[in-house]
Amino acid sequence: MGEAAKPTRLPNNKNAPKEPRQVKPRRRRGWKQNLLLLLLLLVASGGAAAGALYWQFNQIVEDVSQPTPNDGVATVKPGLSTVYEPDKSISLLIIGRDTRKNGGGLNTDVMLLATINPVNKKVTMLSIPRDTRIKLAGTSGYEKINSVYALGENQKKRAEQKGQKPTENGITLLKSTFEDVFGIPVQYYAEVDFKGFQAIIDELGGVQVNVDRKLVYDDPTDGTHINLSPGLQVLDGDKALDYVRHRHDNRGAKYESSDFDRNRRQQEVIHAIVDKMTTIDGMTKILDIMKIAGDHLRTDMPPDKIKGVLKDFAGVNSSAINALENGAYWVGGPNMNYTFFPNDKLASIRTALQTEMNIKPETLGPLNDSVSLGANEKTRPVATPPKQTQTTTTKPEVKQPSVEQQPAEPTKKPSGKPSAPSTNTGKEQQPADMGGGTPTPEPPSGAEQPPADYAPQTPSTDPATPAAPPADYADPTNQG
Repeated sequence: MGEAAKPTRLPNNKNAPKEPRQVKPRRRRGWKQNLLLLLLLLVASGGAAAGALYWQFNQIVEDVSQPTPNDGVATVKPGLSTVYEPDKSISLLIIGRDTRKNGGGLNTDVMLLATINPVNKKVTMLSIPRDTRIKLAGTSGYEKINSVYALGENQKKRAEQKGQKPTENGITLLKSTFEDVFGIPVQYYAEVDFKGFQAIIDELGGVQVNVDRKLVYDDPTDGTHINLSPGLQVLDGDKALDYVRHRHDNRGAKYESSDFDRNRRQQEVIHAIVDKMTTIDGMTKILDIMKIAGDHLRTDMPPDKIKGVLKDFAGVNSSAINALENGAYWVGGPNMNYTFFPNDKLASIRTALQTEMNIKPETLGPLNDSVSLGANEKTRPVATPPKQTQTTTTKPEVKQPSVEQQPAEPTKKPSGKPSAPSTNTGKEQQPADMGGGTPTPEPPSGAEQPPADYAPQTPSTDPATPAAPPADYADPTNQG
């Protein structure tokens, strides 16, 4: 019995492990095959979605980019490459116009000259005050720089009325003017209207801004109603536009905002937009933001360069933006009401821009210095050059006082920015909510006489230049 039992157990012990080894490999191969199939499906579906997004992105870029002129005037100089070159800087003139009904017409009250350097991942940006004095080539008088676009458009219309092919328009005249002043080629432009500015901020869910002081202004003729309290707060599109546009104030001249205030606020809001777009929430909305841009932004930059810039600067925050200080100041009088750049500041701005564009100063001819007061132009300024500070992205602690509980003495340091000249000759004190700025000096009593060698602004006799501003030119002093 014992010997007969052993042979029956031995075959069973030898065969016992063989069955599992034959079954398990089959199960493992089936699991790998299923996983592979699942991965292929995910890749395929993801690729389709990516392809659809890429198609939408390309379509939006094509809509935004208009390198081919639609009015017969080429705005891009011949020979400029349409291919993005990651080792070469790009220059861009950014302009903003109020396209609303009863708005500013053809005036360009927002003007920013920027260089984009893909090598050091830096954007150098200069704000140009709208009342900056400029003398255009071939003219005998001076203009305010925010009217240059309108003058160029007027030249185009006059040529068309004569049956001639226009060679100049608002964009080309603006580009050549900035080239003559700063000594760099202005390759491209980008124009955004106020509605697009508002829509982009609303899509981002607002931007956080530290409003420096109370701003109040109403103008029912164009629907302007500004009412902002001081403090760190999130502004929607409408309020952000109010913040950068505020000029006149219901409470009088001492509460008005100067061009320098507006330039500083423009840069502050641009920094806030850039920082918001680089957040996770902002990046998820990039396609929607580009769709808005497609409706409200126009540029003559070629599509390939737009894509290259977006790719190389993706994720770069506002610390990459170098806002140049213009040091501009206002000079007013019966025959002189302009903003000027100090000579030394103009020289440093030119050097900074030319360095970014790899331009050697010795290769340049004489530049247009009319944006500065000449040495022999003697006049009595009504405001001193403001002490400007670099825009900072450091955000103070959120503290929003109510209108009834405004702090008597703001904690913000004096900025020294001038306000528009006041006509009040009394001893009225600086308003409590003006942010601690230096009071604007009052003009001297009596009529101010222009210098003997000052050329007053007179209509030009040059046939290529309009003798007077076009009909749709709006006097900047009447805008809020």
